[in-house]
Amino acid sequence: MDDRNTGSSRRLGWLVLAGTLLGSGATLAQPAEQASERAQERAQTEARERVEERAQEQVYGWQLMNAQEREAYRARMRNAATAEERARIRAEHHVKMQERARAQGVTLPDMPMHRGPGKGDGKGMGPGAGAGKGMGSGSGAGKGKGPGR
Repeated sequence: MDDRNTGSSRRLGWLVLAGTLLGSGATLAQPAEQASERAQERAQTEARERVEERAQEQVYGWQLMNAQEREAYRARMRNAATAEERARIRAEHHVKMQERARAQGVTLPDMPMHRGPGKGDGKGMGPGAGAGKGMGSGSGAGKGKGPGR
C-alpha cells in the first residue's frame, strides 16, 4: 500500500509541476503580447502623426491656420462639386493666406507647394500609346479571310 501511495503522490507531484509550468508559460506570454500591442499602438500613433504632418503641409498657409480652419478648408475642398469649384476655393484661400501672412509679417511662397503625387497639372507622362502590334513572333493568322502564312 505504501508503494501505491508513493506512486500516487509522485504522479500528483508531476501533475502539479506540469500545471505550474504551463500556467507560468501563459503568464510569460502575456507581457510579450502586451509589449507587442504597445509597439503596434506606438507605430499607429506615429503613422497618424506623419499623415497629419503631410496633410498640414499640403494646405497652403497651414502654419497660419488653427486646426479648425484647416479642417474647414479641407471640408470645403472635399464638398466642392467640380474641379473648377476646387480651383476657385484654392485661389480664394491663397489670397486670404497671403493677406494674413502680410498682416503678421510672415512670408509665404507665391505659389503653393505641389499637391502630392498624382495631383499635379496633368502635364506628366500618360498611360502610353495604347494597343499596338505586340512583340510576339507569331504569324498573326486568325479567323480572317486571308490564307495566313
